[in-house]
Amino acid sequence: MIDYAVNHFDKLGIALLEHLEMLVVTILISIVLSSIFTIAAMSSKILSYVLIPIILGDLFDPESGAFSFIDSSYRLR
Repeated sequence: MIDYAVNHFDKLGIALLEHLEMLVVTILISIVLSSIFTIAAMSSKILSYVLIPIILGDLFDPESGAFSFIDSSYRLR
């Protein structure tokens, strides 16, 4: 594996940059969407009653993977 990393350092560097690019784009989209949802929930009482259960339901859904690290560390004990 070390030989591959040494011999294909340029390919690994390109793959790393592509990964970081996708990561940054995903985080920026998430920040924009969460800002829109937050402003909408703060401006309208009706929207807050609709948005908060949806967001919390998705956040605490075990299949969404948001807290999968807690579940996996619990299984290791």
